[in-house]
Amino acid sequence: MARLPELDVEETVAEAERALRRGRPTMPPFDRATRHLGAGTFVSAMVLGGVFQRHPHLVVGVLELGASWVTGWVRRLDAMAASSRAMGLRPLPQGASAYVRRNVRVAPSCWEEPVDVRALPDVFVFGSDYPHPEGGRTPVDRFLRCLTRHADDAVEAFFARNAATLLPA
Repeated sequence: MARLPELDVEETVAEAERALRRGRPTMPPFDRATRHLGAGTFVSAMVLGGVFQRHPHLVVGVLELGASWVTGWVRRLDAMAASSRAMGLRPLPQGASAYVRRNVRVAPSCWEEPVDVRALPDVFVFGSDYPHPEGGRTPVDRFLRCLTRHADDAVEAFFARNAATLLPA
């Protein structure tokens, strides 16, 4: 049976300090690859459990966890929702993706590859940790460059309209 290596805490801290001095992100790759799982599980329970059906104005923001996982997750949620009756659960009146589009906003991290906002234009929203190193030096410019191939409406949704659902006036 394969074993994972022991985590050398002192070396991990030293590596993070060296990276910080170089102005680079300090999060180890394993953390970056898995840190969204808790939020995905929690929001899945909210969607499939009917929370957003019962509370249509509740909006959840998933921030600082990346967004490259969202499109595949929404496809899996739709499949699970479609089979809910076979699992003995009460089916949702709408597909799971409809609740995600209306009630969930996810901010991509500046370090990950850009997400395709066309897949879920109502879900993705701008966010940044600027001026912290993990926020990038020019986060608005970086995302604008990534969105140049998208329609103006998608850019407006990403930077303004989708955020307004999280922070209503």
